[in-house]
Amino acid sequence: MRIGICSDIHVHRHDQADDIQDLVEHINASELDVLLCAGDLSHHPDEVRGFLQAISLECPRAWVPGNHDVWGIDAASPSNTADHRYRTVFPALSRETGWHYLPDAPLLIPGGETTVVGTLGWFTGPGYSEWFDASASDADEMLAARFAQELEQSILTSGAEQLIVVTHHVPHPDCLPEGGKRQAKHSTLLAEVIARYADRIALVVHGHKHRRYGPSLIDGLWYVAHPFGYPGQHTSHWDGLRVLDLDL
Repeated sequence: MRIGICSDIHVHRHDQADDIQDLVEHINASELDVLLCAGDLSHHPDEVRGFLQAISLECPRAWVPGNHDVWGIDAASPSNTADHRYRTVFPALSRETGWHYLPDAPLLIPGGETTVVGTLGWFTGPGYSEWFDASASDADEMLAARFAQELEQSILTSGAEQLIVVTHHVPHPDCLPEGGKRQAKHSTLLAEVIARYADRIALVVHGHKHRRYGPSLIDGLWYVAHPFGYPGQHTSHWDGLRVLDLDL
């Protein structure tokens, strides 16, 4: 099973438009059985749609949004809230572009017994809140709990013997670079959910921190991240897609 992984492409950064176009062409030329995207495409829904639409692979394509995707920066209308995007806008544009929206439902990979589940996720504990550009608050804790519950419900709904988990936010402290294991940089609640179902999880994919690594064995599970990132954080379009050959 050839699984493609990408995240943090940030198509809103028009100063890397040529690199992104090269990446899109690279993805479309790849032979994959499934493509997984772990979020952070753009804070403009039209740009999110544009990227998803540009991927022409015929294999199943599934994604979760990142914090950039739900941010109401330059909101199109007062009703264009983060929750409205997450629950209404993104499911609709996923259907429109032929992508599977993981927060809505698990994805059974054709030809196997593996199901993909996913959520945006959120950090826990005191620290800096990326949501409000201020100190973390009870609202961040509530968001973290909400997304962790969403992931657990998706796992329970799937009933699958084997799972691939996709989150945007960091699901384990050891996924962070050395020296970066500070508070509010990962989700302890996501980590707890993943630990509860570890015997069924074949792979955990995440984004958010612009650090490519893995798959790495952490507490008995395989974790991987492959973000494209901002200008200067990649050297070519090859840095925007990781292909794994998994025996599923």
